[in-house]
Amino acid sequence: MKEPKAKTIITHTQFLGSIEYYALHLNGTTVWEAHENYQKRSSRNQCKIKTNVGTSTFSIPLQKGKTKSQIQQVKISYEENWPREFTNMLWTNYAGSPYYQYYIDRLQECWIKRPKMLWELNISLHKKILKILELDENQAFTKEWIKDYGQDVNDFRQKKLTIRESYWYPQVFEERGEFAKNLSIIDLIFCCGPESLNYLRKLQFQFTEEH
Repeated sequence: MKEPKAKTIITHTQFLGSIEYYALHLNGTTVWEAHENYQKRSSRNQCKIKTNVGTSTFSIPLQKGKTKSQIQQVKISYEENWPREFTNMLWTNYAGSPYYQYYIDRLQECWIKRPKMLWELNISLHKKILKILELDENQAFTKEWIKDYGQDVNDFRQKKLTIRESYWYPQVFEERGEFAKNLSIIDLIFCCGPESLNYLRKLQFQFTEEH
């Protein structure tokens, strides 16, 4: 893949998106796809973090019937107290990281408020992340579903992104295993703080793509 041009990038929403996902945002103006159908077992409601036994995927529970729902209509389930579970999970695994205490309060307020819709939660967290990274917080959204944008847009809605070369940064529990690639952006933020943006810039033009 050639280096992405500085132009419009169409992507799907993510729950506390991956490090590579935020590196992609440096390559142009990003627009979230607001008119797709929800896709199960995806980063739309899942994120991956580092734990003392390796990596773990946390999934936001959703109400029944979401499979055929448009992404903006997907409702979060609170039958179980997942906000408390997720908060405790982050504390258990990241409380010892250098920047956890600096950022956790402003992030967790997004899920402690118990938003009704997944779309709403993802937007609020995305804006918090952009602010922490000191990036433009003005997020654009598609106005309708367009299957093919042609050559004028970098369309990453249905493509699997991979990085040609990853770079090490200090992580929690390093003594218990190898470096874990492409975790949620919060892993990078908790571990690297103000240096996170510089790390993302290293990845900016390292993308390859798979359909």
